[in-house]
Amino acid sequence: MGLNTLLTTGNPGGTWTGAGVVNNGGTMEFDPSGQSGAVSVTYDLGACSETHDFTVTTTNPFFDYSAITYCNTEMNPLATNVAQAGGTFTSADPNLIILDANTGEIDLSGSTLGGPYTITYSIGGACPASATFDVTIADCTPCDPSWAGTTVCESQAPFDLTTLLTGTTGGTWAGTGVTGNMFDPSGLSGAISITYDLGGGCTEVHDMTVILLDAGWTPLAAQCIGAGMTDLNSTVTGSNGGTWSGAGLNGTNFDPSAFTASALIPITYTVSSGACSIDSIANIEVLLTPDPTFIVADVCSGNTVTLTHTGAVNPSTVFTWNWGGLSGFGSGTGDYDLGTPTQGNYTVSLTVQDGVCASSPFAVSFAVYPAATMNVAAVDETCNGACDGIAVLDEQTGT
Repeated sequence: MGLNTLLTTGNPGGTWTGAGVVNNGGTMEFDPSGQSGAVSVTYDLGACSETHDFTVTTTNPFFDYSAITYCNTEMNPLATNVAQAGGTFTSADPNLIILDANTGEIDLSGSTLGGPYTITYSIGGACPASATFDVTIADCTPCDPSWAGTTVCESQAPFDLTTLLTGTTGGTWAGTGVTGNMFDPSGLSGAISITYDLGGGCTEVHDMTVILLDAGWTPLAAQCIGAGMTDLNSTVTGSNGGTWSGAGLNGTNFDPSAFTASALIPITYTVSSGACSIDSIANIEVLLTPDPTFIVADVCSGNTVTLTHTGAVNPSTVFTWNWGGLSGFGSGTGDYDLGTPTQGNYTVSLTVQDGVCASSPFAVSFAVYPAATMNVAAVDETCNGACDGIAVLDEQTGT
């Protein structure tokens, strides 16, 4: 402010003195900066002088808060160290809520997480002024990622991991076999490490123990009824120690002699561990061994020899004959025409087979006897019609 503009006598030749008086390029001015209250300034003309006060009004908008970062779970803070009361606290950012414009109270739970947000303190009047302060609001929700691992079966459906959660929800799951919140144990075995993450380093890791059971076994080849028992444990290709169920079992042994007719016998192998169990079912075929029994009778030379099979067989049975030099004509259980063999003794044998089941050879011997020849000796009747004649037949050869 130019001091000479304040003169009322119109005599500018005097001298100005006092706090705040400065010579600005030959012009005497009063600079209020740094001054406050009543500041005395004197104008001196030599023979006389006059002193008056300049009243300097100061505005100090300084303020702060106790911290630059607050948790959203804390008590709402008020502005601190406010240099001059009477101003107004505001924020141009809608994400920061000022509950009280007079105290600067911040609504921590209602404001949006993040920042920094700028708070302005404004003082009006003849000498308006303002100051700012930045604060940030952090998420300080208690971190509780608690959960517990468990044991699952490899064969079971995908498992919802959130059912194991005892802490804060909303986190993410990660690990082998994990998709979203689901854990799929298929193809896995043993301890599988799974992490639950709430962010910000708030994590917890546990193992999901996967029990892998394998009920694999190799079914026996077709068994002949009457054959010896076989220990089915010797056929296991998966997990040992399981149990067997089905017809024809004697403990862990399969006994074909328990059956009387050909059939497919379903056998189940079950493997269990804790709450986990898995089955494997396959058929074992049992076959009735075919019967080679047949009959043939002795004949006289010149008569046809007929052989008839009488044993029980299956339609798929294969007949293997040893004709002993004869020629047989026929098939299956029908009659066989062996022709008219010459005189002598003959032996025919038969083996029958159905799949892996073959009989022992069955043999029958028969004879072809020579044809009989006769010598006739006669004695005439004594008189015609006396009926006292004799005819004598003597066998000369044959039987």
